[in-house]
Amino acid sequence: MEKNYPKALKTELRRPEDRRQSVVFLMPYEGNLTDKKFADLAGKVLGSIKAIGYSGATVDQVTERLKSDWFTGRVKDVTLRRCQRGTVSLFGPGWGCMGLAPSDVIVE
Repeated sequence: MEKNYPKALKTELRRPEDRRQSVVFLMPYEGNLTDKKFADLAGKVLGSIKAIGYSGATVDQVTERLKSDWFTGRVKDVTLRRCQRGTVSLFGPGWGCMGLAPSDVIVE
């Protein structure tokens, strides 16, 4: 199965219980990124962030992370591919993440 996203934000968070493992958050969007759109995306992903162990996270904190060029990438033409062996791969122009566990990729 393959799914394409013309534009998305991509960020990673370390799992609090094991800092060696991380979760990739991919947030597709349309149009321009306005303050309202950042807040809407943050609100959508907040439940998933809390579910991996960041129970104290707030919409404002997530919004600031999404706006940060240091922590969050604005990616174009992203392809999410579920491989036959059960892993997930993400590809974009000039980059890729392969062999990820399905639980380590969250698309909101």
